Amino acid sequence: MKVIKAGLLAVCAVSLASAAPTTETKEKTAEVAGGDPVEFVATVNRSYAKSDEPLDDRRKETLYGVNRDAVRGAKGADQKVVLAEVFATVPKDCLPMITDRFAAEIFSRKASGLDKDDESFVDFASSALMKISGRLRTADDYPGTRSAFAVIMFLKASEGKPSSLREDLMVYVLSGSHKIAREEWIPAALGDDGKAPTYAPIMEAGIRGEEPNHRLVLSMGAPEELNRMVGSDMRVGKAWDVSGSVAGSFESGFPGDDGTGTGIGSGLWRIPHRPVAEPRPYSGQSR
Repeated sequence: MKVIKAGLLAVCAVSLASAAPTTETKEKTAEVAGGDPVEFVATVNRSYAKSDEPLDDRRKETLYGVNRDAVRGAKGADQKVVLAEVFATVPKDCLPMITDRFAAEIFSRKASGLDKDDESFVDFASSALMKISGRLRTADDYPGTRSAFAVIMFLKASEGKPSSLREDLMVYVLSGSHKIAREEWIPAALGDDGKAPTYAPIMEAGIRGEEPNHRLVLSMGAPEELNRMVGSDMRVGKAWDVSGSVAGSFESGFPGDDGTGTGIGSGLWRIPHRPVAEPRPYSGQSR
C-alpha cells in the first residue's frame, strides 16, 4: 500500500511541477499525500528540482504557495518539522524567495504572534533552527547554504531584536560553511554597513559547490600513498610470509611470479593474489 501511495504521489507531484498546474492537480496531490505535509512537501519540491521545465517566476510562485500552505497548515512542533523539510528539499533557486517571504508573511514577530518579548522569539527561532540543521545533515545538496538561508530568514523576521540574535543563531549554520556565512553571506544578505541587501555571494557559492569536509579529505589517502606505504614495509624481491593465514591459500605469489613467490612488483602489486582463471563456457554453451 505504501508503494502504491508513493507512486501516486510522485505522479501527482510531477503534474504539479508541470508548466501550468491546475487547481484540481494541486488538490489531488494534497489528497494523495493523505494529510502528511512532510511527505507532500518533499515529493513536490524534488519533482520541481528534477523537472526539465525552466523554473521561471510563475512556477516559483506556484512552488512557493505549496510550501507556504504546508508550513502554515502545520501546528506546534509539526510546523518546525515541515519547515525543516522545506529548507532541505526546495530547489536552491527558490531559497531567496522562501527566505524573504517566510520572514515577512509567516515568521515576522507580528505574523507569528511572538512580538511581545524577545525571549519568546529567540526560543522559537532556536528550536526551529535546531530542527532544520538536524534535517539538513541528510539533505540531498547544499546543506551549508541551506542552513545559512534558514538563519537569515529568522534574522530578517526578528526586526533586529535582540541585538545579540545574530551571534546566538550562528551556531545553527553547519560547520563547513560557518566562517564564510559569518564573514560574507549573512552580512551581504542583511545589508550591513548601509549596503543594499544581496544574496549574490551565497548563491554564487551554491553554484560553485560548497567546500568539502577538510577532515574527511585528509583522511582519504591517495592510491599512490597507499602503494608507497605498502611498498615501504616490504623488501623488494621477497614475498610476504603468508603461511597459516587466509592469504596462505593463494596459489601464486605476486604479479609476474613464476610460482616461486619471489615477487617482482612493488606496493599494492606485491600483495598475494589468485591468478586470473581461464574463462570456461557455461553448460550448453559452445566455444
